Amino acid sequence: MAGTVRAQPTLTSRHRRIHAGIVRWLACVT
Repeated sequence: MAGTVRAQPTLTSRHRRIHAGIVRWLACVT
């Protein structure tokens, strides 16, 4: 999986953005 992420930097950026959004959503819900 790490190799795939390394091969696609754009995917990593998107994943980080989505992860940040999930964290914010969880913070709002809890």
